[in-house]
Amino acid sequence: MTVPGGQYGLDEAQLSQIINATIKSLTDMKTVNTQVQAQAMALGDANQSESGRLLVGKFDTWAADFNKIQAQLESLNGSVRDLLKVGRSAQEQANEVVNGTQM
Repeated sequence: MTVPGGQYGLDEAQLSQIINATIKSLTDMKTVNTQVQAQAMALGDANQSESGRLLVGKFDTWAADFNKIQAQLESLNGSVRDLLKVGRSAQEQANEVVNGTQM
């Protein structure tokens, strides 16, 4: 079995599981973010007072934090995908050496 993340204590199945869980989490977070943004707009329109402006500021903070988290999760997924590719490539090269098919 290929062990692309072996030095990290992770096998290929675990790396794939991380990728899939991250994709699902991002999808779920985007759904929540869409709902939060819709509420933020409605509350901002309905509450034109100082407290409404403060509330809209909190929603702006939410949006900025969401974008940072999204970028970090996408970066994590990219790193895990790269690790998986490197591991698979190394395993293929090792198999070629063992089988005598390397040029």
